[in-house]
Amino acid sequence: MKFVIITILLLFSNISFGVTNFMNQNNGNIIYYCSNKIGQPWLENSSYDCWSHFMTAVLGTLIYVDNNGDLVPSMVESFNWDFEKNYYKLKLRENLVFHNERKVTIEDLEFSILRSFFAKNPNNEGALALYNLKGVEKIKHGQPYKSGLVEGVKILDKNTLALVPNTYNPSFLYNLSRAHYSLVPYEEYNDDLMTWKKWPVGAGAYKLIEEDKKNRSYQLVLVDSKNYPRAPKSIYFEQERILEPDITLKDSLSYNNSKYNKEVLSFPYMQRNINFNFSSPLGRNKDFRKAVSLAIFRDEIVKATEIETKPLNEMITTSSLGRINVLENYNLKEASRLFAKVLENQNTKVFKIPYSYDKSLFGEKYREVIVNQLSKAGLQIEFYEGKNLWEPYTNEFQNSPFSLDSLMSDAFDFISTFTGYAKSGGASSSVYYYETETLENLIQIAKISNNREILNERLKNLSKYFHENVIMVPLFETNAVVIYKPEKIESLGKQFGESIFYLHNIEMRYE
Repeated sequence: MKFVIITILLLFSNISFGVTNFMNQNNGNIIYYCSNKIGQPWLENSSYDCWSHFMTAVLGTLIYVDNNGDLVPSMVESFNWDFEKNYYKLKLRENLVFHNERKVTIEDLEFSILRSFFAKNPNNEGALALYNLKGVEKIKHGQPYKSGLVEGVKILDKNTLALVPNTYNPSFLYNLSRAHYSLVPYEEYNDDLMTWKKWPVGAGAYKLIEEDKKNRSYQLVLVDSKNYPRAPKSIYFEQERILEPDITLKDSLSYNNSKYNKEVLSFPYMQRNINFNFSSPLGRNKDFRKAVSLAIFRDEIVKATEIETKPLNEMITTSSLGRINVLENYNLKEASRLFAKVLENQNTKVFKIPYSYDKSLFGEKYREVIVNQLSKAGLQIEFYEGKNLWEPYTNEFQNSPFSLDSLMSDAFDFISTFTGYAKSGGASSSVYYYETETLENLIQIAKISNNREILNERLKNLSKYFHENVIMVPLFETNAVVIYKPEKIESLGKQFGESIFYLHNIEMRYE
């Protein structure tokens, strides 16, 4: 027994010693914690917010969104619409260099814009967001990449690229603020154009220099102090809470600790939803889905979350286009009637329900509230932590009627909120597909909206369709709350919210 205890203490001491040495290098280093249960933060199936924060720091972005929601040039020197030639022009900043010390060229920008269309397996976010680039519909996933193949992406000179859209897309430039279109070097990818030969290499403010595979933590060093003189010199990026973080957006322990400052960003960060398994008989049954919706009382649920959350009665979060202002529809009597009708001889069965990990953010008590609410209406469930974020209905969960998941908010590409539930949207999990011609048509019509007013009305039609058919059940939303130690960090710098967080904009409190 003593040997076991000593071994554990030595193991923890090694972890602590390594990080302590890192933290003592100078006073410009921080520990950043982002809970992610799936491998490395750059993997496509990682928690999206962790993926976004990590990749934005390492790769940089072509354009960034400031705290007012305005677009500002970053890796590109300028961007504009050419009214005579009807295309976007992106002018690349001069003298950009990748972390592998190769100079960035205009061909790299072309490749970075198109990589996801040539990738062997569809990149859901990437392939979806620039769907209206002229000629991308002719590209087959997995075909060899070659410059000049896509009609809508043209090199004008050594610094300028033209992007030709087929149709109007009000979110087009905002999508270029995502790390999906960051500058990346072709030679650092494997042949599938999805996975890295070693790890991410970009031209961002931070370079990845060390990976601790055992503890799933990563050391990033600042390589662009000229543009970010007050940014952290080094970041210890944790995915497991081994040591107390200096800054985090996903940790209820820090949230409830008085020594941290809390700053709420402007746009909703994520929403928590019940998603139905349309490959199961109950998930396909509209009366069952409606019963689940009617049994849920959101005001009670949000009181049980460990951080502040707000009830969400419809698919779209607040401050977004397409909202139809649905009211709470709690009706225990009708929910009980529908469950009795649908369940029949399964009324005493306890269904196993998978949930994506959320303990570090929302805690556990709110799930107990959901269990009790459904039980009162006649449905017995037990929650189990799912092991597969993108394919929740595997193994013992194959016939589970629904799951409990998070959806990251998108402040700009509002259509993407809906497309994940349609086959044409390329959602990772086929069990989320609600395969109807009506849904596909509504999405396609929304995609060709030629101004935001028309887009808003067409998104409302999608919202109504989702609500009337109970395609999913939204529970609550939460804004991005940045939790940080004020003795180390003076300011968060310019930050917008939702899944966007710029680690390089943090301003340290140097002595």
